[in-house]
Amino acid sequence: MSLVKYQHIIQEINEKLFEVVFKIKCFNKVGDFDINRYAESYFMKILNLIHKSDNWNLTKAIKINQDTYDLLDIENKICVQITSRSDKRKKIMTIRMFNENEHYKNFEKLIILYLSDKKPNSKGIEIDFDFYDLNIIDLAKLVESKCENQDLLELRDLLRPQNLIDKNVQDEQTKFKRTESEEEFKRRISLEEELKKELVIDDYYRKLGNDVLLKNPYKKFKDSRFILRHYGDKTYPEVNDQSRWNRTFMYDFYDRGILIWDDATLGTTARLNKETEEWYLESYHESKEELKDKEERLCIRTLGLLPYSNILHWKYGDEYYNDFHLYCKYYGILNSPFEGIEYRYCSEWDGYFWNEMDQTKKIKKADV
Repeated sequence: MSLVKYQHIIQEINEKLFEVVFKIKCFNKVGDFDINRYAESYFMKILNLIHKSDNWNLTKAIKINQDTYDLLDIENKICVQITSRSDKRKKIMTIRMFNENEHYKNFEKLIILYLSDKKPNSKGIEIDFDFYDLNIIDLAKLVESKCENQDLLELRDLLRPQNLIDKNVQDEQTKFKRTESEEEFKRRISLEEELKKELVIDDYYRKLGNDVLLKNPYKKFKDSRFILRHYGDKTYPEVNDQSRWNRTFMYDFYDRGILIWDDATLGTTARLNKETEEWYLESYHESKEELKDKEERLCIRTLGLLPYSNILHWKYGDEYYNDFHLYCKYYGILNSPFEGIEYRYCSEWDGYFWNEMDQTKKIKKADV
């Protein structure tokens, strides 16, 4: 890449970054804050590109508009707050909530990205963990210092409006995606048929009966315990901080895949406030405590939704474990293979885990 072309690309990237921030500011001034939520995904891609050499893989947090971070990278132990507010109060609150919620147990670094040309100073704020913040000007400098030529081209294309793409290219991309989608659909159907044949007991419905299957659907499997593996994991059968495999349990099928019973051996319980309908998962010690007025204790089964689209390969046991193996893409929530999590509960009198907890009412004990 020539020096002149390099200069033009840098200028184009800077102009687009400043333009995006200016538009966010204008939207906010007229009371439209929805754009802030979409900005999280936008700048997530930008940060991942800038830090490609650092192997960053930021994803969006499950809880929208939480008070500490919007993006997270579990493997690199990084979390990022993206905000259009550049006042010091916002900075103090974010740092305080990071400490109070003990996020330092999961993350080694907190970053605040201010969608502004300003950022508050840290004078008088006690910070005892790895932290830094940057505004849009800092981000532009970071682009120039960290991005290789190919990264700059990708970043420029990301920031360019979609209507600048040549229509013929769009038509080819659409055709490719349609073909790819049809092939992937056929693959998933074939995989579903294979797994439903290989995993379950022959004629299980007649052998087990309706009541058993309704209460404990996992009994249909030949062996519900299996090994869930990332297709790229190289640590198996060893277990260390980089391991991306674990032994867990299958619970049932659902319309797009398999329900994975993550806490099958734990006996999870939740404490529900019957008045507000707010609830939280109890620790072992909390489950032994007496309930307060208007509280109810529920038995919980935590189920990960593993779609067939994230399952690449399966096999029977090997020389280490006799368990069934599923090789998966970890393209789901929190760098897992799951497209979602369900918390199902039962009232003690019936034993059926049919109902799902309302996750919009899920809180931490500290919020009670």
